[in-house]
Amino acid sequence: MNEQLKVIHRSLMNMKYQYRQVIILRKLNQLSIKESAKVLGWPESKVKTTLHRALKELEGRLEREVSKNGK
Repeated sequence: MNEQLKVIHRSLMNMKYQYRQVIILRKLNQLSIKESAKVLGWPESKVKTTLHRALKELEGRLEREVSKNGK
């Protein structure tokens, strides 16, 4: 696994479970909002809100990791 993937994996694994779940369903498994909501048992609005928050958190984690490593 290359270093970038390790950083992303580490960042995801340190996030709240529901954040990690929604990112994996939407971005890796490429499920729709509707499909993700069905899998999670959530309203579609919660999937959208949680995904937005999760991606913002992931972005912040990755930015901190990059600045920490000076890359």
